[in-house]
Amino acid sequence: MQDQRIRLGATLILSWAAYSSMLTAALVLVWWLLFTRSWRALPKKGVILAMGTMIGLSAIITHFSGGDGGSYLLRITVVLLIASWAYEERVDGEMLDLAVWLFGRHLGFDIGLLAEIAIQSLEIAHQDLRRIRVALTLKGKGAGIRSLLLIGTLLVHTQLERSRDLASLLALRGYVGGGSLCPKFKTARSDLLPATVAILIGLLVIVPVRDVFILLQ
Repeated sequence: MQDQRIRLGATLILSWAAYSSMLTAALVLVWWLLFTRSWRALPKKGVILAMGTMIGLSAIITHFSGGDGGSYLLRITVVLLIASWAYEERVDGEMLDLAVWLFGRHLGFDIGLLAEIAIQSLEIAHQDLRRIRVALTLKGKGAGIRSLLLIGTLLVHTQLERSRDLASLLALRGYVGGGSLCPKFKTARSDLLPATVAILIGLLVIVPVRDVFILLQ
């Protein structure tokens, strides 16, 4: 989706629908398969393994505590697939455009700037982690508990240092809050069909399928 507003709305609707019931979760999964570049929307193998392990353990605990573990597994998996797609489709600066469009040039600019900085920090932290893992591999050291603690401490310290430098830079440039920005959005015809289907799936959460059949009759 090229229009960030439509993508944001679709992400919120589909995430809500996916978590609501197994039926709507299955429909959202079909939507994901039809309207996204599925292979690009998937995270890396290590992330998939870690997330799959956590979701699987949560589903098992839910099952043995009297809940529906299968339903939980499906719904959370689909929610994460939609989140991965939304993140993959994101382009630099769009959070700032969206926030200004939603909340105005003062509050919206601050929220958008904070969101952009947070996303950039996550990406930089991921790059740092990859470099650290390469360095550990070259030194022949494994990823034990001690190494993980050291890596975590180093990443936090590095991010705090970068945050301080960025705050100093913004202060030097006279930033005190708000800003002037004219968001621009481009809506493509190809956005309309997936957006319409997403809305219809969302409506199924509000109006049960049985009521839909009654209305059609």
